Amino acid sequence: MIKIPHNRAIELLQARLKDLDDSYTDIVALKNRIKIDIEAIFGQTSTQSMSIITLDTLHFDDPKKLAKIKTTYRQTLQSYINYINDFHIINQETIQLSEEEYKKKFEDLLTKWNALVPDYNKLLNNYETLHKNYDSALSENKILEEK
Repeated sequence: MIKIPHNRAIELLQARLKDLDDSYTDIVALKNRIKIDIEAIFGQTSTQSMSIITLDTLHFDDPKKLAKIKTTYRQTLQSYINYINDFHIINQETIQLSEEEYKKKFEDLLTKWNALVPDYNKLLNNYETLHKNYDSALSENKILEEK
């Protein structure tokens, strides 16, 4: 589950991608920053957060290994961006489906209600008539008692 707005999450990850391309970026510090951002996006105990912990940061003195580390980071960050986009699309579709389902249920309920309205009105009229007859009977009983 994504804990912050999806567009903000993507902005954070894209900023980390830009940091990755900066030659002055400290890889260890970047890893820590990525971990903080991932925890803010997905939650501290998420599988995404756990996978960031395992990202390699050693061999920053070897250019080949450093390039491989940056490639791994780039792929990981891009996969999170893709996941967030997919999650957002799925979430929007789920909302749309639930709204359509709600609308259908509302229309069905309205149809049933409209079918019940004539019976309800008839019962209401019967109740009013019965109530008037009861009042009349009570007043007649009172008159008879007084006589």
